[in-house]
Amino acid sequence: MKKTLTLLLTSLNFLAYSQIKNVKNVKWLSTNLGGISFYKDQLNWRGDNFDVLKRYYISNDTLVMFDRYTWNRDTTWHTDLFKFKMVIKGDKSLTIIPLDQKAKELAQGKMNQFTNIKYIYDESIKFSRIHLNAGLCYGTCPELSIDIDDTGTYYLNGGEYAEPYKGYFKGRLSVKQLDTLNYYIKHSAIEQMQTWTQKLTVMDTPPYSLILYYNGKKLSVSTNWPPNVIEDLLKYLMSTYRKVNLIPDPDKHEFN
Repeated sequence: MKKTLTLLLTSLNFLAYSQIKNVKNVKWLSTNLGGISFYKDQLNWRGDNFDVLKRYYISNDTLVMFDRYTWNRDTTWHTDLFKFKMVIKGDKSLTIIPLDQKAKELAQGKMNQFTNIKYIYDESIKFSRIHLNAGLCYGTCPELSIDIDDTGTYYLNGGEYAEPYKGYFKGRLSVKQLDTLNYYIKHSAIEQMQTWTQKLTVMDTPPYSLILYYNGKKLSVSTNWPPNVIEDLLKYLMSTYRKVNLIPDPDKHEFN
């Protein structure tokens, strides 16, 4: 009997550990295209009209977010806790339900449902051209204009902080790079992005203008605080100019 009980407890502990691992290793998306991303000791939660970065820990089926702080001229540490019950369905869906008053205030009094980003996939999206303008921030964010078509033909106009690629350049994505671009586009909830608008005002972040031509349609997004669902696409596009073999473009491709 004792051996059976030990095995049962071990199995339950392993199941709880597996669930926690599944939760922490996933980028979770909400219906508003925000969501929750877990990092080593912090999580980022983007809601309808809020964006918070909090420390956290997970105990069994409870997610606890917390803030630790001191007041001016006060050496005492204060801690605010935000407790949520987690309902996990494999690695596909996550629901968090506020359990205390602070959690209810943060979650605006409602439970929140999230989907694993890997299940946000639309095989029907076929892009013909993608264009990105990335502006400057208060730091050293590179100023870039990038054009890519569905054959992998690549054009760059690099501005400030884009060294050594200041000016006009051209190149071609490899088959693997083009496949990766298609992967991120198909995971970016393109049809839902048609009705998305930025609700928060933020400072010191680079402005992005993204234009995607696909399936006979056009998506235009202007934002300096992109939703979680297109973060990976933007990061990939912003990295391409350092990964593609580029040569000067004497024709100076026109970026419309």
